[in-house]
Amino acid sequence: MRKAMMSVFISIVFCFILSSGFAQETAPAKGEGGMMPGFASCCLGPRIGLEMNEGKPIEIQEWLQLVVIGAPLCWYKGYQAAGVGGCFAAWLLGPRVGREFKERNVRTMEWVKLGTDVIGLPIGRLMIALEAMDGKTMTEIEQKENLRK
Repeated sequence: MRKAMMSVFISIVFCFILSSGFAQETAPAKGEGGMMPGFASCCLGPRIGLEMNEGKPIEIQEWLQLVVIGAPLCWYKGYQAAGVGGCFAAWLLGPRVGREFKERNVRTMEWVKLGTDVIGLPIGRLMIALEAMDGKTMTEIEQKENLRK
């Protein structure tokens, strides 16, 4: 069952990447949206692609979390920035969610991502990735959803 769900997830991500490659004429201006922020939001963390649209780069420990040794680095960075709550947020929701835990509340969409990941469906990941591909920024979402603490 687990292998079947993983193959469905990989197939959806693959189709997602292919379809975004064919829709380049409707993509936002350079530096705002596109395939790379969508990939970053889907695979590295929910806020990474949204902040890439603001010009913030992907940090090394966020790339390293793709391999097992990098994840504890992200958790530790969350702990350094926001204490135990930041560590848990980095572990469950994503590295930047943990680091920004003191300044910004957790989005409803990030909770949806966690819930759908638990049951094995990538729905929350794909919805956040689509926001990043459309060129939305974390600052816009923060103001719209009133996330500032």
